[in-house]
Amino acid sequence: MHEYIVSLFFVLKSYGLGGLIIIALTEPSFLPVFPDLLLVPLCLANPEKSITYALIASVSSAVGALAAYYFGKFVGHALLSKLFANENMQKLERIMKKYGALTVLISGFAPITFKLFTIASGIFEVKLNRVFLAALVGRGIRFLLEAILIMYYGAMAISIIRTHFINLSIALTVLIGIGIVVYNFRGKLINDNTKG
Repeated sequence: MHEYIVSLFFVLKSYGLGGLIIIALTEPSFLPVFPDLLLVPLCLANPEKSITYALIASVSSAVGALAAYYFGKFVGHALLSKLFANENMQKLERIMKKYGALTVLISGFAPITFKLFTIASGIFEVKLNRVFLAALVGRGIRFLLEAILIMYYGAMAISIIRTHFINLSIALTVLIGIGIVVYNFRGKLINDNTKG
């Protein structure tokens, strides 16, 4: 299986930008290959096109998230029920009901399984437009950050991405979490003042 995935990756890599689009479209639902593995070499080969490549990968990944959503909606529950214990499915349902598309956004740039949350968004019927926007923003942050680093640091960006990307992802996750808490708290204050 592993050899098949490696072979498939090298076939897609030979198609350049077309291969990147295919990987970005299919990774949110089933392909176990990260788009970054092709995005980074493309950006290194053509640094002036890095932003364009990152935007194309982001949009393709967001469209792929919609396919994952429908996959989850129609067959995902039966599949995940076979892979996860009932208790874990209940935890996943609680997370999706509480945080919705935010899980897709965070998993889009953080080192978390993106496809789990894109598929789960369909299973637990998160609003489709929110899933698309969350995937676009999450993947946009990730891919644009990589592209910008390559534009400024060239090949040195690879070691920066390897050593600091997880920390950057965690920091962004925390910042988004703080922003949501502040936004909700501010909304609650406004509602309380309106009632008073």
